Amino acid sequence: MTGAKPPSGVDRSHAPWLLSAAICGAVLRLGWLNELALEHYDEGVYASNLVFLADEGGQFPGRPLFAPPLWPAVIEWFTIGWRMVSTTSPRWLPMLPGLLCGIAVIPSVWLVARRWFGPTAGVSAAWLVALSEYHAFYSRTALTEAPLILAWLWALYWISLALDRADMRTAVIAGTVTALGWWTKYNGWLPLAIGLSGGVAAQILLPANEQTWSRLLRTLAVIVGTAVLCWLPVLWDCQSVGGYAAVAANHRGYLEPSSRWFVNLVHQGQNLDAYFGPVSWLGVVIAVLPMFGLPPHRWRLVGGLLLIVLVAVSAYLLGPALGLLLAGGLAAIGVGLDRWRRDQLSRTEIIAACLLSAWLLGLLLATPMYRPYPRLVMPLWLAGVMGTAWFASQCAAYCRPADFSRNRHVVAAGLTTTLAVGTMFIGGTTVWEDRMALARASDDIAASLTAERTAGDPPVVFVYGEPALFVALRERGVAAGLSGNLGFVDRPPPTATYLVAGLFADRDAGFQEEWSRVQDRFVAVKSWSVRPSSLVLLDNLSPAELRDGSPELERTLTLYRLTPR
Repeated sequence: MTGAKPPSGVDRSHAPWLLSAAICGAVLRLGWLNELALEHYDEGVYASNLVFLADEGGQFPGRPLFAPPLWPAVIEWFTIGWRMVSTTSPRWLPMLPGLLCGIAVIPSVWLVARRWFGPTAGVSAAWLVALSEYHAFYSRTALTEAPLILAWLWALYWISLALDRADMRTAVIAGTVTALGWWTKYNGWLPLAIGLSGGVAAQILLPANEQTWSRLLRTLAVIVGTAVLCWLPVLWDCQSVGGYAAVAANHRGYLEPSSRWFVNLVHQGQNLDAYFGPVSWLGVVIAVLPMFGLPPHRWRLVGGLLLIVLVAVSAYLLGPALGLLLAGGLAAIGVGLDRWRRDQLSRTEIIAACLLSAWLLGLLLATPMYRPYPRLVMPLWLAGVMGTAWFASQCAAYCRPADFSRNRHVVAAGLTTTLAVGTMFIGGTTVWEDRMALARASDDIAASLTAERTAGDPPVVFVYGEPALFVALRERGVAAGLSGNLGFVDRPPPTATYLVAGLFADRDAGFQEEWSRVQDRFVAVKSWSVRPSSLVLLDNLSPAELRDGSPELERTLTLYRLTPR
């Protein structure tokens, strides 16, 4: 084969650009941490281990229905470690593991893209991730997306190495890393599906003298077997909620009819656009600069026109954020197939290209089958990043590299860093959106309960369907209980009893039904107007409703006192 294997070391001319991307990405993710607090329902689930007492199970009731045990345990032990060396715990502490994972993705995607497709692809991928306001926003949460993406990326990298080398030790590592992602989120097994389909495709595309089906099947069997064995404790963990069948049934509730596939894909594009501002645009421009050096005479007229049409249609239908990345990924696959036909791909690049194709096309088909929560599209987004970076690399291969000295690269990277950071602080970014709404409400509720107390035992307040608010109240020393129903009304504690309800309760049919039966037992003490961030709102509203000022942007939390019979 004539294709050269992509280099794996750090090119001296690219080192300043990698450092610049890492600095910009860290600033974007670590800025204004004091604006962060638990807010999303699932954040409250994952970050609540320490506030549940031992006789309450030490974790959120039914936690296996939401996620495997790894991420709640990571947040718990990060918190314990912090409290061992500090007397205060900032409200952003539960987000710290996600922040570290989000920052770690930047050098990780550089290394994986470089090993797969070469130095230019590595730098392009690093900038696309570093300045992605979408990825940065979700890195600043206690949700599972940031660690999942990190584990997913490394799982596919080790799978590619195992397929390339047919080495059993490498296959065991690949299976173990895959299991790590599977311990983080239930869809963490998908790298196995990508590895199986991509591995078979690569075996077909490799030259006949390199096709060894027995070694391929043995390697895949070791990867899958290791991953399943390492994941079995999670299967045991699910028994507390009725086994994995109960978990799967819960997940099926998020599936939507196939007729909504395109509608949901467009919706996901709009979700990404909500986090696509000047900083993200700058990242795209830096990442695709190698494409603009392609001499016109090298372009084939038909291919160039098709590319323009693909980009235009994708951006028009799906918006710039998702449309451009999918267009870049699909174009990369097309160019890669042409290069394979002309025997210009190395074995490493063929395997990587097949894995990337299975990753991109598989998730493009599967992701819109689910309710369009913005965070669910992140694995597909990352596939688009890798594909666009590969396309940039293939375009750059036709260009004569600029004869810049290392000092010029350092100066240019420094100026780019200044421009990017300046854009963040001057132009603003959705990444630094205020997420303190529930934290402020918890302070007010705690103060109101103190004012209400006259004598006797401390009052008990039941929080209906707001785990993040429940965690905040318990951390403030309030005797709070988390409730999914109003059954406590018939068996109230022997002390003053209160109820906090609003955001979740307003959308819960079960609450409305129960409330109609018992509302005469409650007296409203105080209400608070609460405006959640887009992290919460985009789960139920479209970006257009968010932008146009839907009445649902402003929610109300009310503190009620239960009156004695």
